[in-house]
Amino acid sequence: MDRIAAGGVFLLALAIRLAHFMEIRAHDPFFELPSVDPRIYHQWALRILGGDLLGTGPFILGPLYPYFLALVYKAAGPSIPLVKLLQCVLGSLLCVFVYYLGTRLFSRAAGLVAGIAAACCSMLVFYGGTLMIVNLLAPLVLLLLIAAYRAVDSPGGATFSIAGALLGLCVLARENSLLIGPPLLAWMMLRTPIGTFHARVRLGAFFSLAVAAVIMPATLRNLVVTGEPILVNAAGGMSFYTGNNPDADGTFHVPAIFERTFADDPLEQYETYSALADRLTGRRLGPSELTRFWVSEGFRFIREKPGRWAALELRKLDLFFNAAEVWNNRPVTLAKEFSAVLRLPLLTFGVMLPLALVGFFAALGRWRELAPLHIVIGVHLL
Repeated sequence: MDRIAAGGVFLLALAIRLAHFMEIRAHDPFFELPSVDPRIYHQWALRILGGDLLGTGPFILGPLYPYFLALVYKAAGPSIPLVKLLQCVLGSLLCVFVYYLGTRLFSRAAGLVAGIAAACCSMLVFYGGTLMIVNLLAPLVLLLLIAAYRAVDSPGGATFSIAGALLGLCVLARENSLLIGPPLLAWMMLRTPIGTFHARVRLGAFFSLAVAAVIMPATLRNLVVTGEPILVNAAGGMSFYTGNNPDADGTFHVPAIFERTFADDPLEQYETYSALADRLTGRRLGPSELTRFWVSEGFRFIREKPGRWAALELRKLDLFFNAAEVWNNRPVTLAKEFSAVLRLPLLTFGVMLPLALVGFFAALGRWRELAPLHIVIGVHLL
């Protein structure tokens, strides 16, 4: 990797992100007033800072980000501006990781173009100014890819363990990242130059144990607090039904079985889902029972209305590839009112997707080497 080029990508990304930071700090009235998920993360971190390390009830959101915030608050005080500054740096490092992967897998020119594109991506700039898990998850996923390639280049217990630990951190950030693990590990074991079956199994064990070691504290915490060994969090059933019910439209939409006052706060959502399930079953359900109940309700909709569900899945596919960004916690269009940087002609998904598809089809002949990229994209699509 050319250090001068990597440094240039980092500085460009940092300059754009710092300019956006200064804009929203000066003009956004909600700059230090987080709402919805960011408010939950901030308050959660404050409780951890106050000594409530375990909390109550099962985890509903991934625990990595609030504990990261708590570490920052412990070191420098509960400063939201400081966190957003740190995220400017993390977002700039993400662009360097993109440059490295592009150079490693394609060419220096391809890596440089990709790194500059990431530096100028409007949504990555926007999210850096929010208290959202993407600010940790996106760099971690790229580091996981880098670690996977390095493990194949230099197979050993250490390199496979590092890749496994990074996957574990991704899972603590967003639990569905665990789906990356099996196909990625299979690729790593098949591609490693070590010839014997037992040696490959040994490396796979190092990877798997590292994943388990990183996730285990969350699972043990859930066991202590709830009495159930919930892997990371207990929101799976709620999320599945929200996305698969007669009223679903592919975005966050309140199912008709709930009151219109249904809150957008995930913790309140969980309580609402729990209360309704308790009423429908006539008894208090534990976290695992609650998950099974809402998953079964989602599958009941799929069985009873397969055509409606198929159309819904096509709608989700359309939204996945659509240039328009479907917002959840806060729309980027609102943020543009407070940031001249976001009003610049930065790159959007509508520009980057066609270029990515051209690259994807042009490199299909190298699918064995590029499989980790396909796995990560495929899992997020799934």
